[in-house]
Amino acid sequence: MLIAGARVLLPGGFEYVDVRTSGDRIAEIGTGLASTPGERVENAAGKLLSAGLVDLHSHTFTHGFHMAVDADALSSVTGVTTFVDAGSAGAVGFPSFYEHVMKRSASRMYAYLNISILGQTISALQEQGFNENDIHSLVHLPLAEEMIDRYSDVIRGIKVRAYTNMPDLYPLEQASKLSRNTGLPIMTHIGSAPPAIEDVLPFLGRGDLVTHLYHGGTDTLLDDEGRVRPVFQEARKRGVEFDLGMDRFHCDLSIMRRAFDQGFYPDYISSDLTLTNIDSITFDLPTCVSKCVASGMPLDTAIEKSTIRVAEKLGISDKVGSIEVGKIADLALFEWAPSEEPFVDFFGNGISDADRLVNTLTIRAGTPLVRNYTQPELWRNSQRAVPWANYV
Repeated sequence: MLIAGARVLLPGGFEYVDVRTSGDRIAEIGTGLASTPGERVENAAGKLLSAGLVDLHSHTFTHGFHMAVDADALSSVTGVTTFVDAGSAGAVGFPSFYEHVMKRSASRMYAYLNISILGQTISALQEQGFNENDIHSLVHLPLAEEMIDRYSDVIRGIKVRAYTNMPDLYPLEQASKLSRNTGLPIMTHIGSAPPAIEDVLPFLGRGDLVTHLYHGGTDTLLDDEGRVRPVFQEARKRGVEFDLGMDRFHCDLSIMRRAFDQGFYPDYISSDLTLTNIDSITFDLPTCVSKCVASGMPLDTAIEKSTIRVAEKLGISDKVGSIEVGKIADLALFEWAPSEEPFVDFFGNGISDADRLVNTLTIRAGTPLVRNYTQPELWRNSQRAVPWANYV
């Protein structure tokens, strides 16, 4: 296949070049490349070509986690070719996730193992009155270590949700111990206190992640004067990393824009996509990238934070994440067009007159995908009915 005339994001920046694939690899990059007999030619003039997007925070344990999305269907219309499930499955459910979803998916898929043996699957049963970290016995390090050893090819870290009103810090203590035992990083969900961010961050070290950096509610990134709080600045200085994890109430655009003005960008741009936000506010990873650009981040930087930077984090940058000869031909073609509607968040903040990435073609391992977008139904009797502030 020959993709001709696009504005291509290469490791050195944007260039107008042609990109040829052969088999599952990127075979040639240059200007004025001539087509060969039998080669499909995609006229991409006026469009933008990037490496396939890599979503560091998604939920893809379909039929195991009630809010999980179908990764392959999503890939065909968004340009995301690699998904990282952020803690849908704990140690008990991970074998099912691996055998029935990850092995069967055409999309490249990795995961953060939830510190709770039940993972986030328990959130389907809100009327039971507890979440996955409310009961200490749901943390079982020997079984977690067994899963990490058994599925070392796909488990890339440990997920802990430090959700509002979590009873104590035991799950974080145990995640820190598991991280030391296995060498895997932690990803920690944060929201309104308690627990306070000052109590959460000491458990994290170099390479560990905080997700939902720009969440609304209380105990946010900014102080009362709108400045980035020193506790976050100090954590970054000692190597703690930050993930967008946009979701709905986990990203307040007014907070994000103020932070961007101070140069406090996330290290990674991710969606936290589920069936509860796929049709409103979040939509997909290209929309998250577009919101970051509308908030003041350069376009090339935003794409890098959702491609090569994530691939480096996962240890797969030798294969995917950038457009280079010899790498796997995971590619995403976009229009960069004025948004027909303002970008909005859960809190009613909006950004008008912004451009957005609109996917027109996804290529996974050299194969153009058929655009076939059908998602599972959200279980009607599992939807959260409590106010958002009670469980962020």
